[in-house]
Amino acid sequence: MSLRNIANIIYYWRNRHDPECANALSKIIWRYLLFFAVGFVIVSGTYSLWLYLGGISGVETSAVAGQSETLSREALNNTLELYEQREQRFEYVKNNPPNIQDPSR
Repeated sequence: MSLRNIANIIYYWRNRHDPECANALSKIIWRYLLFFAVGFVIVSGTYSLWLYLGGISGVETSAVAGQSETLSREALNNTLELYEQREQRFEYVKNNPPNIQDPSR
């Protein structure tokens, strides 16, 4: 297929019901799809390889112990109290179910 055929894509689109134009249009579309698919595979493979190699080099730089944020006892106690309150609410709801009639009966 020559470049002249690709330049006439508007003509092929307008006369797409003609078998000759439909054949030429399908060849043009197929070549564009192949071109973009091959390009996508190459770009995604290159990007994946770049990420993979960057991940390997990142293993060498590990975090130093002691650099993490310290937790306060007050924050921990507040969190434990919230869980205890939640447990109490759960037990209350479990022991006192709501009085809602079953609509299927």
